[in-house]
Amino acid sequence: MLHTHGRGRRPGGAILACLLIGSLAGAHPLNAESPGADAGADPWLAKSIVIIKSTNSFADAKEAAAMAASRLNLKLDLRDLSESKRTGLTFARSVCDENGFSYPCYVARGRHDDGVYVSVEHSNAYRGFTKGLYIVVVASGRPEDSAVREALEQARAVYADAYSKGLSL
Repeated sequence: MLHTHGRGRRPGGAILACLLIGSLAGAHPLNAESPGADAGADPWLAKSIVIIKSTNSFADAKEAAAMAASRLNLKLDLRDLSESKRTGLTFARSVCDENGFSYPCYVARGRHDDGVYVSVEHSNAYRGFTKGLYIVVVASGRPEDSAVREALEQARAVYADAYSKGLSL
């Protein structure tokens, strides 16, 4: 997907990232004129994310994420994101440039990077979420994914207010 500092390069990564950005913005990579497009198909993917904290402070969110990773014994993946007044979060300018995006650029977790790990995301990237918040996420995946349900149970054992929120990407 998104190239970051030369790690995880995949052919077509920038194209996938562009499709992801478009889908998060409400566009669909296939339209009625595209070969292979199914006009009746739902372009949105149903997903669930497990959230343990929401805050208007990026610093607080990063601190909570580091603590959660330690307390829940989960991988911490902050993806080298930094705060951006325009997009909430952003990758480094070099990462944006490498992937053909203007700076600042941000691709939220959820479409092609499911799993149980701790990250900080910005709520503006998710349709229907309260705007302007940094959210600490410990899992993402399909609603029926047992790993997401188990991560919610694990999180609730330590964070009583942990919850799962459904979304469409």
